[in-house]
Amino acid sequence: MAGASVIEVLSGTADAGSRAWGIVGIAALLESLVLFVLGLRLRHRYLNQVQGYESRGDYLTDDGSNRFQIPLLGDGQARQNITHEGL
Repeated sequence: MAGASVIEVLSGTADAGSRAWGIVGIAALLESLVLFVLGLRLRHRYLNQVQGYESRGDYLTDDGSNRFQIPLLGDGQARQNITHEGL
């Protein structure tokens, strides 16, 4: 409903009720555009961040299971959920 009101507001043929819905529609469109641009900027910043040894996290401690110890991304607190018991 707000889409038709936006067109009426932009063309200048809106009555009082359509003008109110048109303004709401225009505000919603602007908000979605701002959030889209903000998301693109955050994604661009994340993709351009260099992953160094300091930002990757620590190696897991050896638990005696003879599994490979893979360096974790992030803070190093996560555990691997891969088990080979079903094979």
